[in-house]
Amino acid sequence: MRRSPVATARIALAAVTTTTLVGIASNAAAQSNPPDGDHELYAPYERRGGFMLGTIVGPAFGTASGNPKGQSYRFNPAYESKLGFAYGYRCTPFLGGALTDWFTVGVGLSFGTIQTRADHDSQITTFLFHFEAFPLYAKGGPWRDVGVAADFGAGASTIHNTSTGEELAHSGVASAAGLGVFWEPWRVWHLAAGPSVSYQRNWSQWYERNDVLVGIRGMFYGAP
Repeated sequence: MRRSPVATARIALAAVTTTTLVGIASNAAAQSNPPDGDHELYAPYERRGGFMLGTIVGPAFGTASGNPKGQSYRFNPAYESKLGFAYGYRCTPFLGGALTDWFTVGVGLSFGTIQTRADHDSQITTFLFHFEAFPLYAKGGPWRDVGVAADFGAGASTIHNTSTGEELAHSGVASAAGLGVFWEPWRVWHLAAGPSVSYQRNWSQWYERNDVLVGIRGMFYGAP
């Protein structure tokens, strides 16, 4: 039996989630109870470790263009809709774990809407694999909390006429890729937060969407 691309993506997402969480649990247990003579190898977490739950949310702006999902319209330039400059919001919740103080992995969703003043909007929902690194961690001090992020996944996006409700374009199953930079200087207990700037691109054969999110990143770390 053949599965749809979305179903396949969901199965892959579930598999990676399970593998990630098992690895996190094993790593955390090893650091809590290191083998005799391996205390240096299994040094305790300093800034972040164990289970991780977070979200990035804030205003977004960007553009989108594409064709309707009907087979006869997909590649016909006469049916292309262009959103132009639009603004709105995006929210990206995710969960996973911090494998070390300077590298985290997770899975999540990203959804949001951008809209123009001309009664057109673009909505999006994507499933993502989320990776974060803190490349300046070894410098110490505030540099330990400066990070970069990368997202890869798939989802769907549309363009609508908001006054009539008509769907003008549909991406089908669209690829998603994004990059971001962030800083988490505010820390209380296991919580950390700070500013974040990220870019995401979504595309298929007959659709393209690009947007930038300037928002706040909030995190919960299970350790230290």
